[in-house]
Amino acid sequence: MVGSSPPAVAIDVTPMSGHRTGVGLAVAEAFDALTRLGEGCRLLPYAIGLRVPPGHHDLPEGTRVIRVPARALLLAWHRWDRPRLDRLLRSATVIHGTNFTAPPSRMPTMITVHDCTFARFPEWVSPAVREYGRVLRRAVDRGAWLHCTTRTVAGEVEDIFGSSLRARDRIVVVPFGVPRLGPPASLPAPVAARLGTAPCVLALGTMEPRKNLPRLVRAFGSVGELHPDLRLVLAGAEGPDRPRIERAIEGLPGPVRARVVRLGWVAASHRRALIEGAAVLAYPSLYEGFGFPMLEAMSLGVPVVAGKGGGLPEVAGSAALLVDPADTDAITAALHSLLTDERRRQELIARGRARAASFTWENTARGLAAAYRELAKSATSARS
Repeated sequence: MVGSSPPAVAIDVTPMSGHRTGVGLAVAEAFDALTRLGEGCRLLPYAIGLRVPPGHHDLPEGTRVIRVPARALLLAWHRWDRPRLDRLLRSATVIHGTNFTAPPSRMPTMITVHDCTFARFPEWVSPAVREYGRVLRRAVDRGAWLHCTTRTVAGEVEDIFGSSLRARDRIVVVPFGVPRLGPPASLPAPVAARLGTAPCVLALGTMEPRKNLPRLVRAFGSVGELHPDLRLVLAGAEGPDRPRIERAIEGLPGPVRARVVRLGWVAASHRRALIEGAAVLAYPSLYEGFGFPMLEAMSLGVPVVAGKGGGLPEVAGSAALLVDPADTDAITAALHSLLTDERRRQELIARGRARAASFTWENTARGLAAAYRELAKSATSARS
């Protein structure tokens, strides 16, 4: 019977190339989990762009690399339903755009929308990211399904692109799992020397406005005076909010300012050691779609202070100390609480481990594979 065989899924693995951000980690983990699942679909990885390195050793075997400027395609796709890439993806029956976009196609398509920053907070993102809204609108109008990792983001997607999507089962909610952190490993000697043995509050994330790092720095100004040996460690790639973060650091009293450590981007191989060495993970984001660092810390037994923005409360459940991210005093109080109240600390550690264990990549793979089958089935029914 037509449509009874497992769908062949052209899946975009472009985010796996180069230094992997949260999206790159998500795509890599989901791809591996779908491969291990071994049922329900056949994966046909593709990548788009001129920056994909020759040999593309960090991409799955057999990846079809389409060497066209990604920015040029994005600009074209927000105005027209071309160029199509069907000829290059001709052995596929379903397309999964894993990072807000997918090529216009006659094939049934699903696109992952990780968050709605592009629409809710356009002032925080680059012009290229702001284009996602237009590209997604055209894709929705063509009949694409949208994949979200939380019900919160799904609700935002529905508000932006229309309530008929949920009514017609075109919004799929499939959470991600917890990224694998690898075996325990020591930090590089220079990093270990900078951190010393003093307790630290750790913040992981690119220096961008939604991470709310200036308020965290100011909160540390108060917490640091109460805990004279405490350090604040900021680990993450450079970003547009760096000037505001630097001004916040400069505004701290000298002795406290000296205990702020900026590490920059941290290799995945050292991420586990950094988290395990923290007394608290601070994740006071103004807005997040999901929140990998929070789940990583929970999985390693590190208590978390997190903002209430976006999908974080849904992912955290009762396993994190949630605060109003716009309230510096609330961030201060939450950090102080987890540094001094051992009973509360141990309670959150136990809840965190249990919460993180409920987010598995096997569940992600099963959910995505089921969505691929339903997508293929719906397209077959529409043609009948």
